[in-house]
Amino acid sequence: MDDVIRRRTGHLPRTLSFSRYTRAMKKVLVLIAFGTFVLSGCAGWFSGFGSIHYSPFFGDYTGTWVSNGLSNNGTATLLIDTDGQVRGTVHNNSTDSDGVLTGGIEDDGEVNATVKYPGEAVISLSGTLISDGSGNLSGNLVQRKDGVNNDISLNLDRG
Repeated sequence: MDDVIRRRTGHLPRTLSFSRYTRAMKKVLVLIAFGTFVLSGCAGWFSGFGSIHYSPFFGDYTGTWVSNGLSNNGTATLLIDTDGQVRGTVHNNSTDSDGVLTGGIEDDGEVNATVKYPGEAVISLSGTLISDGSGNLSGNLVQRKDGVNNDISLNLDRG
């Protein structure tokens, strides 16, 4: 039909023929369907990628600790990052010294950390802390220094 019109007038009419219109609409519908798929169905599949996870213990804490086996006690000031990394300072009242604490806490409260006082061997800490529902943490940790284990009770208030 288009060839007949072109031969008679020398150009095609300004309106699209039915077959061209149909092909054009099919392309538009395919693009709309693909876009809908990408924006709805596929978007849900990609939602887990790049999402940020925050530690349930994220925040600043201050509190006290007691070493039952060594009769030591002191204070602790900690920052738990969004990814559960722990850093802070620990003061030992018995020796009047300050140590640097570094480590991590898992989402279930499992702690693995070290404390380093100036001029002393590294102390490792492990155990579990629990939240009281108000964000405060408490628990018992095992302190290991020079191959000897001692129990530590720790109570931290969220700042």
